[in-house]
Amino acid sequence: MKKSSKQTPQILRGIVKKSNKSKGFYVDDLKYDSQYKLGKKELFKAMPGDLVEFSLTEKGWAKILKVKEENTKEFIGKIFKRGQRLYTSPLGYEYDLKILIREPLQKTAKDGGIGKFTMHKQPSVDALPEANMTYLFDQDNEFNLAYEMSVTNHQLRRDWPKAVINESKQLKEKKFDIDSVVDLRNKTFVTIDGKSSKDFDDAVLGEKDEQGNLILYVAIADVGRYIDKGSCLDQEALERGTSVYFSQRVIPMLPEVLSNDLCSLKPNEDRFCLVCKTTVDREGNLSGTSFFEAIINSKSRLTYGTVTREVERKQFKKPYDHSLRILIEIYNRLKSNRSQRGSLELDVPTFIPKVENQKISKFVDSPREISHMMIEEFMLAANISAADLCLKFNIPSVFRVHPKPDILKVKILEEFLRSRKINASLGDGSDIKKLTALAHIAKDRKDKNIIHSQILYSMSLATYESEIGGHYALNYDSYSHFTSPIRRYPDLLVHRVIKSLIHANNGAVTIANKKQINNPIYTFDELEELAKDCSTKERVAEKAEREALSHLKCAFAAEHVGETFDGQIIGVTNFGLFVLLKGINIEGLCHIKYLPRKEFYVFDEHSKMLQSNSSRHSYSLGDEVKATIDKVEVFSKKIDLRLLK
Repeated sequence: MKKSSKQTPQILRGIVKKSNKSKGFYVDDLKYDSQYKLGKKELFKAMPGDLVEFSLTEKGWAKILKVKEENTKEFIGKIFKRGQRLYTSPLGYEYDLKILIREPLQKTAKDGGIGKFTMHKQPSVDALPEANMTYLFDQDNEFNLAYEMSVTNHQLRRDWPKAVINESKQLKEKKFDIDSVVDLRNKTFVTIDGKSSKDFDDAVLGEKDEQGNLILYVAIADVGRYIDKGSCLDQEALERGTSVYFSQRVIPMLPEVLSNDLCSLKPNEDRFCLVCKTTVDREGNLSGTSFFEAIINSKSRLTYGTVTREVERKQFKKPYDHSLRILIEIYNRLKSNRSQRGSLELDVPTFIPKVENQKISKFVDSPREISHMMIEEFMLAANISAADLCLKFNIPSVFRVHPKPDILKVKILEEFLRSRKINASLGDGSDIKKLTALAHIAKDRKDKNIIHSQILYSMSLATYESEIGGHYALNYDSYSHFTSPIRRYPDLLVHRVIKSLIHANNGAVTIANKKQINNPIYTFDELEELAKDCSTKERVAEKAEREALSHLKCAFAAEHVGETFDGQIIGVTNFGLFVLLKGINIEGLCHIKYLPRKEFYVFDEHSKMLQSNSSRHSYSLGDEVKATIDKVEVFSKKIDLRLLK
């Protein structure tokens, strides 16, 4: 923490935060990127997250003068009793804050309960803060608790404003001009989705023309037909930015009348679509690509499991048997092209809860079957085509940009690989084919998952941009998100751009028949702001999903305290080892001070290893160990392990 200097203004602004390294609090100064400690008495003036004005004491600590912005409106809290009164503290602040629960709702609350609260009175020097309890949780329903905590902590929007509800009610009566809409209802489109999916935003079809060329149709729900730019529905979709997916729950970007009905490509129902039609040659190259508005009638709602079984048996049901055989051939061509292109594919497990009788039995790796990979390749083909079209027309659009890795991360990866006797020379990291070759080398090694994980950690984050940029991992010069407008706002933006080209052309648009668009639907500056906002919303959604999943893992681990599991070290730091417990597939931390050998260990960052100074004994990434769950702090999301000798 920094102390004051003569150049620092007397009155500063900052956010009240809790330190991760100690039990104390500090103010994070907004202007000078400095942090100033807070004394205990100062916590009676503000809540964590509040924007405050503060001055500095003689010893350089912060003294809160005024709360400028109260950022705690609602929270999830644990209830505790002192005397005859009930109090609460936001989860994670149980030993730091004390908030009085107001009458009369406290009659339903009990000591140790978990509730949802809205702030009634902010803290002051003279009085405790007060809150109203709006909901008391059933602590046996961990799914609901994880969902509510994540939604509240990240202030996710889930209630629909009245104006949005009113607009939604009118959508079924909305009339459309269909002069330029191509009728494809006689074609055998199918949807392929997860077993529990309700929003079917893509349908596919494979055909072979008279010359023997393979033709791929990717039909995407025409969300832009129902949501007018600038409407209440549009503004709410932008505010959300994306759908957020939890275990057994979804917060949709669009109201269900759209996401699960009017725009969902249900079987045997007419639906408007935006279609990408492209020819796939023997090398997997795309040509003759066109985009047009259409109306389709999906002939079947298939699941990934169903398609995988039919592909493996080479037995396909009618009426989609002919199309599915061609789609498999198209997939093989696209997959081969991807390999030639050097696109990076990593095998890193993603564990999700397996639920039996509404209880988690363990966490399992989500399957990646051939049906998943087929749909992925078809969507990639449509996405790259959308980006290419907008580029050739030189019209402002939104691109999905994945920058090359930071050079420092590349060098750290090289050092780690050398410790594994892999002499990799990655240069500045700009050549994705070198990383792809590395991932391929590792596929038959015992430490494949460790190496693939380290490659993943070296990657930069992908973002939405109005400025054209390449997609590093896919090895595309340009790339857009086009295929999920029901759940991603950037896809809706790209749809509107392409639809504007179709309307200007009075029908199907291809790169060959391009016309100059004088008044694009969005300016570059507008899309720059929208893309930045969508990237931010995506990060918030991802963090909320991870937080909810972490809670479920901790709640499950709490039921197994004292039990011992085989494990694998998946993370090594200077403060301890992260271990994946096999069988249940959750991770925990064994702090360095609790390692079974009473020796002094030093962290080697290059090899990701803890090594004893005396015996040279070491713990490395990938090592097999036995670990016992010692303690779990569910609401702090901490799982403490002890290694066996």
